Amino acid sequence: MPGRRTTSGDFRHRVTIRKPNQTQDGAGQLIEDWTTEAGVVARDVPAAYQAVSGGERARGVQIEAGETALFTLRYRTDVDPTMRIYWRGNAWNIMRAVDPDGLGKRLLCTCGRVV
Repeated sequence: MPGRRTTSGDFRHRVTIRKPNQTQDGAGQLIEDWTTEAGVVARDVPAAYQAVSGGERARGVQIEAGETALFTLRYRTDVDPTMRIYWRGNAWNIMRAVDPDGLGKRLLCTCGRVV
């Protein structure tokens, strides 16, 4: 977690990381498919979870529901903002994935829940 040392006990949640798989629909249009096994980057990945914000927020004249969370993973190089984290039946778009201290020990993923 930010600001303190991460211990193995922090990684008590298990997540699946997926990338979009490009497929074609009946009309030949490319669509993103998140359900195929080909899109699984890793499953049962130990992670820490921290809620960052939730609820509704105003965006212009529209009210937008949103929930943001921080998932901390052990450092890995195969995660980027084109991917999603799946945890407890919810999909989370990875908005940012960074190595906070440049030591290659942990990866902080800022995510927005897919509604």
